[in-house]
Amino acid sequence: MKGNFSRALWTKLAIQDVSLVADSPATAVSNLAPPAGFRLWNQSLVQNVTVNDFADPQEEVRALRIAGARNGSFSAKIVAGSDTPIRGLKAHLASLSGPDGSTIPPSAITVRYAIADIIKFSRKAPVRFDGLVVEAPNGREMRVLSAVDRRIGAKGSEPETLVVQPIWITVRVPADARAGRYSGRLEISATGAATRTVPVILTVADFRLPDAKDFVAHIGMIQSPESLAARYKVKMWSAEHWKLVEKSLQLLGGLGDKVVYIPVRARTYLGNPHGMVYWIKKAGGGWKHDFSIAERYLDLVVKHMGKVPVVGVYCWDIDTGAAYYGKQHYSNVKGTPFTVKDPASGKLSIATSPKWGTPASREFWKPVLDGMREVLRKRGLEKSFMMGMTGDRQPSKEAVEDLKAAAPYAHWISASHSDFKHVRGQPVGHRSVVWGLPAAPDPAVKRVYGWMNPRSIVAFPRAGSALLGPGLLVPSPPSAYRLATEVAMTNGFAGAGLRGVGRCGADFWPEFWSRDWRHTFHFASIPESAYWHGGNFRNSTAYILAPARSGPVATGRYEMMREGAQETEARIFIEKSLLDAAKRARLGDDLAKRCQELLDERTWVGIQAFTHAYTVARYHPLQFASSGWQERSAKLYELAAEVGGKLGDN
Repeated sequence: MKGNFSRALWTKLAIQDVSLVADSPATAVSNLAPPAGFRLWNQSLVQNVTVNDFADPQEEVRALRIAGARNGSFSAKIVAGSDTPIRGLKAHLASLSGPDGSTIPPSAITVRYAIADIIKFSRKAPVRFDGLVVEAPNGREMRVLSAVDRRIGAKGSEPETLVVQPIWITVRVPADARAGRYSGRLEISATGAATRTVPVILTVADFRLPDAKDFVAHIGMIQSPESLAARYKVKMWSAEHWKLVEKSLQLLGGLGDKVVYIPVRARTYLGNPHGMVYWIKKAGGGWKHDFSIAERYLDLVVKHMGKVPVVGVYCWDIDTGAAYYGKQHYSNVKGTPFTVKDPASGKLSIATSPKWGTPASREFWKPVLDGMREVLRKRGLEKSFMMGMTGDRQPSKEAVEDLKAAAPYAHWISASHSDFKHVRGQPVGHRSVVWGLPAAPDPAVKRVYGWMNPRSIVAFPRAGSALLGPGLLVPSPPSAYRLATEVAMTNGFAGAGLRGVGRCGADFWPEFWSRDWRHTFHFASIPESAYWHGGNFRNSTAYILAPARSGPVATGRYEMMREGAQETEARIFIEKSLLDAAKRARLGDDLAKRCQELLDERTWVGIQAFTHAYTVARYHPLQFASSGWQERSAKLYELAAEVGGKLGDN
């Protein structure tokens, strides 16, 4: 159905009456309670599994079908359940056999088990994680099983208590894999249950996805070293801590993450008690700087994420004097907190810089920013240097001028309700925006290509702005994460579209439950820097990774965002070919028409999903799950392969 969905606040079509008739009572099988025994059932990747789900006894187990392309990662999911605790569950997929004797080797196949995420609802929760309105039976918590780990059981839980267990199969298709149909058999066994086998069918299109670090679309998930240290109770920057940090960055690299923050100052909104740069007193007066933490962190960034285009050198926050849209002013009662290291003992303490607008302020900031620029230059990141950060509450003229004098080459980062192009006269180089995110226009009237937008501007997906809303305490379903990047690329923002999504958390996990959310997360835990308004993680996504026994792991939300990003890259590849007159001529009218029809169909799916996410968030995940999304994904890769074949660019 096409039309204007921008304010669809009521149901346009409804079923008024349904009758269900059986030949005899004996043929009717109830599916209102878990059936007896060990069961398997299919459940869509774009829907969550909760601890209260169970198999429909009237549904047959179907083959697991995966559609993908070379050099990408693709998943399938099946769920095991029982009316009694499951013990000894094992799942194994040896390999996948393809055309002409080719295979996908075991090293490219990962079988994982989804454990309970750290988010949970009580039975009073009005809406389930995939949008279904239900209440958990018997007062059980409605925990979502989305943290995908290689082992069963989260820290502190016993595997044998499980009665619902999602099993994920993820295939990393080699870049040189032969295109065609691959098949294998997933063997699933449990104590006291007969071994079951489920066919797995993978279709690989003859199209090579770019490496994640080369993705055009922008995903900006922010990593939290402090959250890792707190969750695993390890010392900051210890050997154990660095291993955890690397795991998070490696996972973010799989998304093609484009942003990293280096808190130079202490006590920012990100919740860092200390900065990544230490000031050390010189014997004769003045300061020298220890950049070793920032350097090691950036080495891991480059290793796993490549040369990210945005490195936020975080040296300003609202506690040192800010003006809300230039109207409400805060007194600058102190300078900027920074970390001082005692070279003899290694002890860290907090000191305060000179206030903005004084000669001493510029003398204080220039050497440390010059040093950070050199750190970035050595890693090929000099052009990524950006000043962090501004938002609804903007720095004073004195602060901007001091930092401009110290680093005149650095543009600012903005996270705000509005699209600020400048802050006190200084250019904003990267911004995430909340408001003004309309649905894509009807592609028959106008098509939007966010990847062509010359400005680095992305959606801050939060409550009220669609995409990934409604907020971290009620996470959006996996379907929203799959759609987010492509919807941002095609929406009608300023007529130019957006480059993607950003200003989201990767691993800002709650440490304990509290009525006051500011005391559960590291972000906003520093009182003087807490009130970030338009850029507040509270209204968006604080984490797409989950803490497992072995360290941070992917979630179903992460896997869907990764697959959505891959599909966005295939779309961009096709769009570039259609917009280039010479390439389009080589494609021919028939192929060009089929490509455009599919892309327009995908745009309409995004329009409908965007609208429902904006107005009545619980509707769109169910609509998308039954919309034929897998067939569209397969067709997208097939057309990308056909385009690549015509252009000799596979």
